[in-house]
Formats: sequence, C-alpha cells, structure tokens
Amino acid sequence: MDSPLRSFIEVPRDSHFPIQNLPFGIFQLKEGKPRVGVAIGEFVLDLSVLEELGHFRSSEFQEPALSASRTGRHVFSEDSLNTFLALGRPAWRKAREVIQHLLSAETPTLRDDAKLRARVFHAQKDVVMKLPARIGNYTDLSRTRQFSCHQRHRRAATKRTDQATRCIRTGLRSEQELRLRIGNGVSNRAR
Repeated sequence: MDSPLRSFIEVPRDSHFPIQNLPFGIFQLKEGKPRVGVAIGEFVLDLSVLEELGHFRSSEFQEPALSASRTGRHVFSEDSLNTFLALGRPAWRKAREVIQHLLSAETPTLRDDAKLRARVFHAQKDVVMKLPARIGNYTDLSRTRQFSCHQRHRRAATKRTDQATRCIRTGLRSEQELRLRIGNGVSNRAR
C-alpha cells in the first residue's frame, strides 16, 4: 500500500491547501505581472518559473487545442487560466502530477535548491489574487426579455399573495368584497 503523499513544505493541519488539494489561480506580486500559480499551505507556487525551467514540456501541453498564434507560448505565464483550461483534462492531470512530484518530500528538485525555492515560492500575504479566467460572450440575464417577463410574473404573484393576505386579515371572503369596503371607508375599522 502506498504511503500518503507528503510535501516538504510545512502545511498547517487545518490548511485548505495541502499537497492533495492544489488550486490553480492567477496571482500578482507588487512588482510583477499576473501569472499562474498554485496554493500550497501558506505559499503560492509560481508555475511560470517552473515552466521556464522545462517542467511542463510534455505532449499534454502542446495540444492542437492551442491556436497557431498561441503555439509555443508559455501557458503558465498568461494572465488568465483560459489557455491552460483549453488544453483539457489530460493537461490538467499532467500539471497536477508534475506539481505534486516537485512538492513531494522525496523529490530533491525544489526541496534541496534554496535559490530555486526563493524564486518559485511566494507568501500568500505578499501576493494579490486576480480573476482566474476571462469570460467572453457574457449575457446579462436581467437585460433579456425572458428574464423581464419572469420578473413581471413574480411581481404579479407577490401582489396577489399580498391581496389574499389582506382579505384573510380583514375577515373578508374575496378581493371584490375588500374593494367594496375600501370604497366605503370600512376597511380600516375591520383591521
């Protein structure tokens, strides 16, 4: 039976970001540009540096899903996850596998290289997190005709419920009887 995966990075027991849960995101240092990183414990691992060093050269990162204009570009140096997401599940799995291997307590690549660790690890408190993806063709549903009709029906139903509640409160049998009483000035006494 395999032993549980352990990282050489000290991760607090109550952390949401152990080696088994590595969320991708876009971060920015004060003096840098936005790029892709992964949270691990209290740190962000800079994937653009690891990519520069050749850790993400496998075929999963060279998929034809990338347009001709994007081929050869660095996926993890982008300011959104869109290009990485476009590569699909095989690239996502391979990226997680590479990252977990590099963070493993048994792998010396990062563990034993203090200079490299200084380049790739940033304290979460020292970075600003950015929106992870650019969303194209967004439609504001509150501006569509269908949503507008739904809102109109909802308001009408609420109004009918309010009218029925007033009838019940005043002891009247119908909205018509309520209107007659309001017309005669009786409604306020009935309450």
